[in-house]
Amino acid sequence: MMMRALAVFFLFMFSLLNEGFPRIFVAQWQDAITPVAVDYIKRSISKAQSEEGSVFILELNTPGGLESSMREIVQEFQKTTIPVVVFVYPSGGRAASAGAIITISADIAAMAPGTNIGAAHPVQIGGEGQNDVMKEKVLQDTLAFVRSIAREKGRNVEVVESMVKKSISLTPEEALKANIIDLIATDRIDLLNKLNGRIVEKHGRKIILKTEGVQVYQISNSLREEFLNLVTNPTIAYMLLLIGFYGIFFELYNPGSIVPGAVGIISLLLGLYGLGVVGVNW
Repeated sequence: MMMRALAVFFLFMFSLLNEGFPRIFVAQWQDAITPVAVDYIKRSISKAQSEEGSVFILELNTPGGLESSMREIVQEFQKTTIPVVVFVYPSGGRAASAGAIITISADIAAMAPGTNIGAAHPVQIGGEGQNDVMKEKVLQDTLAFVRSIAREKGRNVEVVESMVKKSISLTPEEALKANIIDLIATDRIDLLNKLNGRIVEKHGRKIILKTEGVQVYQISNSLREEFLNLVTNPTIAYMLLLIGFYGIFFELYNPGSIVPGAVGIISLLLGLYGLGVVGVNW
């Protein structure tokens, strides 16, 4: 009885001590910004919050992606109470297009040497026939969005606008000098060392980051996310749409075949999900 009581006491004390330790959660995304990226980053931030993480770091390497998915990720950064760091990594990587806007929306933006950021001019899918008025509307909407983010995060509004309007792209040194990012770090260890002691203002309160000697938790992609990431590649998404249309047409011309229709509907839904038209629940 005494041994059981002691065991419970020590477990209780250990849980109290464990709660006092800051914890850092790291997510990695090295692909296009798609609905899968949104699901993964949402899940990662939710995990960091539920387990009382002190900092959330997103290691990002992306050519860009869907504007709707980018906005959802930015909204998640804004909602969370945990300081968010976006680290453009590894060397040779980039935060282009939607990735550039995601990076500047972080509480702290960092880049590794040999990376680049920018080229964020909005491009509409299948927008060849789009008239000039609609293109201008899309551009102005994006410009207003990035201006709002840049002002809130204390970044250079003019340069951020040039990333969108003129598609300029910057090296880490140029981005740091232009006040687009906050620091340059060679790797994760260097990043954690440089983050230590920095002050982040979040939801009206100032947070001092403690990152030296803190335990780091890596958040991996689930099997579901790995599969959906494959089918949401823009090229594969278009192929799925074509397979979907042809499968359904074949079923209509040959009623009762079943297989072409079933394959067509599944392919069509996956293709629409990949382009951000329907949610994963479909």
